Amino acid sequence: MLLIAVGGCDSAPKGNPEGAPPRRQPVNPDDPDACAECHAQIVAEWKESIHARAHHERDPIYGGVRSLVSKRLGSEAAKQCATCHNPRDPQNPDSPAGALGVSCATCHMLDEVHVDRSGADALAFASVVRMRAGHDMAEGSSPAHATGKAPTFITDRKTVCLACHDAASNPGGVSTCATGAEFEQRGATDKGCIDCHMPRIAGPGGEVGSRSEHARHVFLGPHRAWTHDDVAFVADAIDLQGSFTDDGLQVSLRNETGHAFPTGFPGRLAMLQVVAKDASGKVVWRNITDDPMKDDPDAVFNKIFVDDAGKPTMPVFGVSVSRDNRLSPAETRTLSFEVPESAAEAQVSLVMRLVPPSAHQPLGIAGTLDAEPRVMKTLKVER
Repeated sequence: MLLIAVGGCDSAPKGNPEGAPPRRQPVNPDDPDACAECHAQIVAEWKESIHARAHHERDPIYGGVRSLVSKRLGSEAAKQCATCHNPRDPQNPDSPAGALGVSCATCHMLDEVHVDRSGADALAFASVVRMRAGHDMAEGSSPAHATGKAPTFITDRKTVCLACHDAASNPGGVSTCATGAEFEQRGATDKGCIDCHMPRIAGPGGEVGSRSEHARHVFLGPHRAWTHDDVAFVADAIDLQGSFTDDGLQVSLRNETGHAFPTGFPGRLAMLQVVAKDASGKVVWRNITDDPMKDDPDAVFNKIFVDDAGKPTMPVFGVSVSRDNRLSPAETRTLSFEVPESAAEAQVSLVMRLVPPSAHQPLGIAGTLDAEPRVMKTLKVER
């Protein structure tokens, strides 16, 4: 049951000096637990990932969006979401294969990726159970499935990812996600998506592996701050610097990612909260007291979609984008704050939300974990 993950394991199972063991019935490619018999570490990591939660019943935000689309635009419009959320069976997202979300077979049982298409339409799955990865696998080296040479769409470290994460538009044709275009905006780079989101870590990916490291399959991203209380990935995405000046306080943010910040799901937002204290520790000033978009819109990094009347609405229903204040890839932006002269120090916090509070009730996530803000990074500035 040798499911080869990206950069996964050796070209032949351990403990077989005479060559590969006899063939048997191929493993079920849509059964991660079967894959775990040989690739336990990788499957355990995948089970922690947002890919494993891509089904509408496991991701409350996606489930809420899908429900709203179905009610307002009809079930056929809602089905379009399944091409990325349930790529192994988009027509039947509640089937065993569809319910897995983005599973092992989604990336590793591919014959081709059509770059002029998106989602499941871009993914040409092999007609036989053949698993391939980021390194060549000699034919016959697995007793559980066919193998083959490492395909370019995996070795380039981005093409498989961009099948779903490149670009998306809402039913009205308005661009909602453009991570691929943002990545191209960054310019020449030797990095692909998996270099950051699937970093190599020590240890083999499972029992069959003897390599000293493997690509981590938790698919690092913002959601991990909510699902595992792990903010390290997002914290590393932004370099935060600050200093007091004659005119007040300056804080600089540099986007260290290869795309805009934040990116992906268009409802995500980040904000810079600043609290100034005097020498006694008393709070003498803060940039946000109630509504961030009214108190200090420059310190909010987000996109806002509007309806025909020009009022903010869900990205999926927007007819245009009225604001995009996100950080461009590699951008450094400096914000100035007029803090009182009595301020002796300032506590700067980079706070992120998966969706703005105004969307919590419509999406049905009010009061849940996904509705909470998360402090991703802090900085103490002293005068």
